Amino acid sequence: MSVFVNVDPTAVNEADELTRLAIDRSPAGAPIVDVVIPVHNEAAILESSIVRLHEFLTTSFPFPWRITVADNASTDSTLDIATDLAARLPSIRVVHLDQK
Repeated sequence: MSVFVNVDPTAVNEADELTRLAIDRSPAGAPIVDVVIPVHNEAAILESSIVRLHEFLTTSFPFPWRITVADNASTDSTLDIATDLAARLPSIRVVHLDQK
């Protein structure tokens, strides 16, 4: 699990999409902690793991946050499950990479 926090958006190179996504801010202007979960063919455990993490962050984490599921060219139903979770639960998004 990786956590990205960047408090200076002016330091980001516009061409670096992943870095730029990592410095999004909450409506109040505070940096959002982006918990990035890289996955590859994790269909069997993805839903339970993300739901458990979402519950922990919702009830116990003191900063604005977002969970990013980064699907690394999965060939099973990982992407479908991640997309469904993002539609059902707030503060979850999915990034899909076509190639490993």
